[in-house]
Amino acid sequence: MLHLFLDVREGLFNSKHAKKTLPVAQRKVELEPVEVPGLYADFCTWNPELAERITEEVFKRALQFVKFRIPHRNLILLLATATEYIEAALHYCEISGRTIPNGVYTPEMLGWNVDLLPLVDIGHDPNGPRHPRFGTPPYASAKLLNVEPVRVDRWQTNLPPSEVIPDAIHDMESFFWVLLYLSMTHSGPGGVRREELVGELDADSSEVFELRTICHCFFDGPLEKIAWNKREPFRDYKSFEPLVLRHVHPYFEPLRPLLRRWWELLLLSYEFEGWEYYHNHVLVIELLERALEELETVEASKAEQHEQDSNAGMERDGYARKGIDPDIGIPSSQAQQVSALSSADEHQAKIAFDGIPEAENPKLVPHVRDMPSSPLSPTKKTRRIDE
Repeated sequence: MLHLFLDVREGLFNSKHAKKTLPVAQRKVELEPVEVPGLYADFCTWNPELAERITEEVFKRALQFVKFRIPHRNLILLLATATEYIEAALHYCEISGRTIPNGVYTPEMLGWNVDLLPLVDIGHDPNGPRHPRFGTPPYASAKLLNVEPVRVDRWQTNLPPSEVIPDAIHDMESFFWVLLYLSMTHSGPGGVRREELVGELDADSSEVFELRTICHCFFDGPLEKIAWNKREPFRDYKSFEPLVLRHVHPYFEPLRPLLRRWWELLLLSYEFEGWEYYHNHVLVIELLERALEELETVEASKAEQHEQDSNAGMERDGYARKGIDPDIGIPSSQAQQVSALSSADEHQAKIAFDGIPEAENPKLVPHVRDMPSSPLSPTKKTRRIDE
């Protein structure tokens, strides 16, 4: 790829969609300190429980960032927004599965100990089309598909979204939509489309109708419909899980916690546009690694339970064979009792046998299926849009 200027590099791996941006070395932002006597003491007074969970350095970093993000707001609003940012970051850390040894968060634990690297677009036409000119629009970022701003108000900050310049976070969002698409439309590895999406629609199945509607609105419909439906969940974030995530196929159910956490990460990143926005790929990798560990734990637990149930079944079979083995012999008194069993006695004997501890609480052991190491990619839907 040829560069027009030595101090400029292309913004995305897709050269057709790339923007000219400054190199990383020139994007670093120096956050100015906010020196206000007694401000931290006021924060601790107004938010005593929150203050106990963070170090003073976390508060300072949040306030510095908010001052950089919205420099013209008064001090009270800056403090309120910084408090909301801290609460949002802690909420995400808790649901993401991180372990905090002593319960006190530091900038290192939050990922706030790195440089802010905001993009500065030096070759962008603000009146040009926002949506991808090449690629797969059904899986593109909502930020890139929509001309209208994609607003998030999860924490009611009313922060205005910045001008959209393609960056790594938009690639991570696209990855999220691809994984969601596979989890909703497939029934397992190998590209097998789930049966609810194939064939005629049963008029009595509202669940299948809703599933097909969502797949059409988010992935298979016209570009304008896809763009609008991807923008709305960021605004109405509470409806995303009950309307969309709940349609994940049972085979991919173990991935649902990952999708839920990833969605919360996108909400946090897009609302505040802080460290999580500019270092989103690091946090996504962390989520994926944790999900793999959790899947291994679940599979190991299933395998262990399966082995225990198998051993219990073998012991029970051995006990039953031992009771009727003619080579062992049955004492005559017991033989007479056995031969004299009535149908009622047979029923009682069956209940007694069922009273063995393993039979009191039978466990259904599902078939252990290995998750594919790399799921088959969805059918590529390439569309060129005239500028």
